[in-house]
Amino acid sequence: MLSQVHLLLAYVSAATTALVAAEAGWRAFTNLPATRTARWLAAGQFASLVATAIAGFALVASGEAANNGLHYLMAVVALLSVPAAPVFSTRAGPRGRALVTCLAGLFAMAVVGLLFITG
Repeated sequence: MLSQVHLLLAYVSAATTALVAAEAGWRAFTNLPATRTARWLAAGQFASLVATAIAGFALVASGEAANNGLHYLMAVVALLSVPAAPVFSTRAGPRGRALVTCLAGLFAMAVVGLLFITG
């Protein structure tokens, strides 16, 4: 049961990460600044990854472990990639900030894909 919850939350995390990347890509294409929607999407993506991690910790506490030890490291990378994006675009304009966020979202999507593989 707990592994099904973790898997469901992982799918939600993948979807929210794709939404963040798509929204940031649209902002980069149209050169628009971040809106309240962008901040809510990023917060939702982070919250879904935190919930997935909590379910994963519950799995580990119940005696189940990931098939690959790198699963835990990649979870941290996926969790922090989008929130760390503004650090790399402090002097950029709206298009640059959106592009960096889009790239961070795409990177997080790749890491989430790897998490599905190593789970």
